[in-house]
Amino acid sequence: MSRWLSHTRPHHRAPRAAIGCLLAAVVLACDGDRSEDRPGGPPLTVPPAVRGAWTEAAHRGLDWLIAHADQMPPGWAHANLSRAAHINADPDRARRIAAALEADAAGANHRGLPDDLEDPGLLESERLTPTLFELLRRKQSGVRWRDAASTIAELAGRDELRFWKSLPLRHRPSILYLFEELEMPTAMNEAAIVEALRRGADEQGPERLGANTRYVYALTHVVFARSRYFRQRADPSGIEFAIPVFRAALEHHGRGDLHFLSLDLVGEVLASLELLGVGENEETLAARRRLVDAQDADGSWGTGNGVTPRRIHPTFNAVAGLLDYGDRLPAPEPDSGSRS
Repeated sequence: MSRWLSHTRPHHRAPRAAIGCLLAAVVLACDGDRSEDRPGGPPLTVPPAVRGAWTEAAHRGLDWLIAHADQMPPGWAHANLSRAAHINADPDRARRIAAALEADAAGANHRGLPDDLEDPGLLESERLTPTLFELLRRKQSGVRWRDAASTIAELAGRDELRFWKSLPLRHRPSILYLFEELEMPTAMNEAAIVEALRRGADEQGPERLGANTRYVYALTHVVFARSRYFRQRADPSGIEFAIPVFRAALEHHGRGDLHFLSLDLVGEVLASLELLGVGENEETLAARRRLVDAQDADGSWGTGNGVTPRRIHPTFNAVAGLLDYGDRLPAPEPDSGSRS
């Protein structure tokens, strides 16, 4: 049984199994596909020179992230560089990432917590997600975090069905991951989210799903959560139906120019396939080429001027989508993923 269900508060009136079923029912069952993966034989072999070009582009993007860490909005430096530390294999960049994280920890460029942690408006995903990530940063940095996490968990638990139903589908996997990392009790688990995605998948084909941005992001966030945000490989068990959707998404976003949203999503999809251990195929090769071609002269990806989320997020995702790191990450923890 999942740690989530074992942590459910004693004062919940409904049996835990019943709550889990109800929560599964309220998760948005939007577009999906569970069709067979596309045929095509063994994965394609990538020449070393081609893979080297991907790595070079990724290193330029990583250099941009490191060089601009002190200019990022509050909370962004730690989130991106701590993840980059897990996928980077270059010793010199590892030292520079560590130095940037140390400087960030010693500085004050972090998100403050809301004044009123019992404000119901805090449960809106746009406010809740950055707050929880700040609490996770505090936990990882040895700063007091537990009281605030307990208060927010109590707030969400007052009407858990409404809380989870109100969250956009693409945010639920990451928020559930944060609940778990912060030891915040809830009756929701990953199995409920995946089952809702699978139910939607039974009704649609991968081509249509590949064009559904919200659905694709929900799948990538399930993979990221299973990897504990790049700390381990992601177990593909139970989410095999995501792979043809990911390939269709790469094909769909391979048409026309790579605008901001396409850059961001293509990077996340490639990173998800890397975490899942999926080999190269025509869609991934084409997507990586397009990412390299779309890189800005300064090494970043994205749009606009300055060090903003519209450049930081797609740059990290492009780096994660181009580097080769899956085999270096440890195997998934037996109880990771909150799947039962």
